[in-house]
Amino acid sequence: MEVNNSLAEASIELAESAAIALDGIISSAETISSMNMMISTATDQQSAVANDIDQRVVNISDIAGHTKDDAQQVVVAINEVRNEAQALNQLTQQFHLRDQQR
Repeated sequence: MEVNNSLAEASIELAESAAIALDGIISSAETISSMNMMISTATDQQSAVANDIDQRVVNISDIAGHTKDDAQQVVVAINEVRNEAQALNQLTQQFHLRDQQR
């Protein structure tokens, strides 16, 4: 009978130790699950930020392309104005020459 009592007590102690270990495992699993949720949320947020940055880079690229086109048009217009100014300058010089010949 004493042997049975000793075995029963040992079984109870083992069961209690197992319950404590299982509580630790459950607590660790809950912590890991919580961390996974935080990582998932952070990943989603980073993905959204990356998409936003990507869209902004595309917008900047588009604006840069338009600015380049506009700058090229300005260069063409400046060349036309310069040519017109030179032509006007030549006409003005002709008037001065006529005044000097009188």
